[in-house]
Amino acid sequence: MLKKSYILMICAIFFSQAGISSAYEKKITLASLDWEPYVGESLSNNGYVAEVVEQAFMAVGYDKKDIVIKFVPWARAVKLGINGEYDAIVPEYLMPEREKHFNFSSPFPGGPVGFYKKKSLNLKYKDFDDLAQQFQKAHWKIGVVNEYVNTVEFDENPNITKIKEYAVSDELNVRKLIGDRFNMIFIDQNVANYIVNKLPDSERIHRDFEFVEPPLENKDFYICFSRKSPFHKEKMADFNRGYRILEEKGIVESIMKRHNLKYYSIKQKTKDTLSKQK
Repeated sequence: MLKKSYILMICAIFFSQAGISSAYEKKITLASLDWEPYVGESLSNNGYVAEVVEQAFMAVGYDKKDIVIKFVPWARAVKLGINGEYDAIVPEYLMPEREKHFNFSSPFPGGPVGFYKKKSLNLKYKDFDDLAQQFQKAHWKIGVVNEYVNTVEFDENPNITKIKEYAVSDELNVRKLIGDRFNMIFIDQNVANYIVNKLPDSERIHRDFEFVEPPLENKDFYICFSRKSPFHKEKMADFNRGYRILEEKGIVESIMKRHNLKYYSIKQKTKDTLSKQK
């Protein structure tokens, strides 16, 4: 009888410990960057992206104090996210090569991306190969930001790679464009307008420079959950569930309007925004 009781006690301890190890705390630390007007420490409530992230997690039971967003340079955010030092990085565009290290959340509204240039530059090209040939012939460069995702076709074109010049931020690229270091840069339209509007000679810049319409793409945003972070699948599922609640209540749209950003509805991607990732 004693032996049987002892075995039962051991089993109870084992299953109790197993239950503890399978639970997870509703806490998350994300890395982001100062990327106004979408997100940044200088913005109200750290910007639209931070508000959506916080409110989505809070909608499924997370305490506000346990949702931590740290602002670091993007290249560092990506590196530490890959290593699992952060649970996730945000915002990110859908990027197949990131899937090796991250799981992507459901998408939420981003913005239009494309070329920002001098109005005097007569931009006509058939495709990116033709564009690259023209720029190479003229010894011009297109400014891009290190570790940023642009569009798949732009980033994967080997001829475009030859005419790229990298900088650490969009703001630096805008300044280089205005200072005649570049003839054109790749940038989000809302980001370009935000940067220019802060400059003392913004009226002249708006008069002499322009975003090329139509945009190359309207890019959705995602949270990238590090595969090395414990319970990353559970936390991603929490965000996705919380985000759906915000959408259903119209909260995402109201947050964007409060930050003077244009809302658009996102149809769930095939694969339900990569939620089938392993």
